[in-house]
Amino acid sequence: MAGSNDPVGNGLVASLAHPGGNVTGFAHTPGNEFAGKALQLLKDAAPNISRIAILADLEGRPWERRSQAPSTASAAKDLELTLLLHDVNGVKSEAELDSILSKIVEERADALFVFPDFVNNKYEKAIIDFASANRLPSMGQNGNFVERGGLLYYYTDWFELRRRAAAYVDRILKGTQPADLPVEQPSRFEFIVNMKTAEALGLTIPRAVLALADKVIE
Repeated sequence: MAGSNDPVGNGLVASLAHPGGNVTGFAHTPGNEFAGKALQLLKDAAPNISRIAILADLEGRPWERRSQAPSTASAAKDLELTLLLHDVNGVKSEAELDSILSKIVEERADALFVFPDFVNNKYEKAIIDFASANRLPSMGQNGNFVERGGLLYYYTDWFELRRRAAAYVDRILKGTQPADLPVEQPSRFEFIVNMKTAEALGLTIPRAVLALADKVIE
């Protein structure tokens, strides 16, 4: 496998260190501290924010609730941020999504954090348009998010993950048993800043943040 969000929870392997069976490879979801790092980058890029609306499939992704949610909440507390959670599980139309987005406005959120879930990816343009119309700095975790007008992207470097997976394929073809190869987690992450969006929002991205970016969209 060249990317699984929860290989143990999904029953693909017995454990990361000792997969057992005939499956091994790479988990694409970063460790528990990852979401906190993404929140930090969003706060650094837009220092005045304090209320961040979260769009995530909280009901459909139990792993996210179990491991990511507590660390995200802890990081938000350290950054003096209030998280406004919105579950997109079961959303089947743009009208249903609009109902959730309206609540975000009512809650006076001043930033948006979009998890890489199916619903969020499906309605990505509507979410980006909403963030733009309401002048909300946004962080997305789908590669297209920032290319299509979101402010920031920070997530696993998929190219690097696939490259490392190819090395595992080579070892298996040469006789190594999958059960003897531990499942590895991503070691490199990609950070992209959309300066066009920053200018539209009236944001001046600090140089220290830009220095961390792997790519800046002018």
